[in-house]
Amino acid sequence: TKLSVWLIRRISEKNTAWPEATTRHFAKALNTDPHYVNEYIYIRVIAKHSEVVGRLIYYPFLVMIVMLVSRIRYFDNWDLPLGLLIVILLGMAYAAYCAVILRRSAEQARRKAMKRLWKQETHAKGQGDEAKHVAEQITLILDSIRSTRQGAFLPFFQQPLVQALALFFGGGGSLLLLEYLSWMK
Repeated sequence: TKLSVWLIRRISEKNTAWPEATTRHFAKALNTDPHYVNEYIYIRVIAKHSEVVGRLIYYPFLVMIVMLVSRIRYFDNWDLPLGLLIVILLGMAYAAYCAVILRRSAEQARRKAMKRLWKQETHAKGQGDEAKHVAEQITLILDSIRSTRQGAFLPFFQQPLVQALALFFGGGGSLLLLEYLSWMK
């Protein structure tokens, strides 16, 4: 996740020069001038890359849930020492932190891309009627970037962290809580 955040920041801070074949491909797909697709391309790269990395958020939570559920007394007479509970919670907290910084860096990159495109759109609108078509193309690219719902750009309830937390509190975490409450009587 840290490397992904580094990659996202590097792509968004610099004006990345994509290969000509790539820009032509996306320009053809968007039916626009190749000069205006750079921002769109790097948002797509971030979305695809963070989609793969975002799935890795589940794995620590699944391992932690199995570790917690294995400590329930229904399976064996093991206890849950405070040290083990702290290690499990720290692992889950770190996984949550990674998901949050990945999402935050992706959203910052999207804002930067939209700001640069907005400036180009404003400039094109100020050029008069001959640049009206260019401004419309940039508006379509802005709308496409704004509506990206993939990877780190997923809506809140579809984020891997939210789903992992729902899995934890809906599954093993609630069993552990019920067992703890039954021992308090």
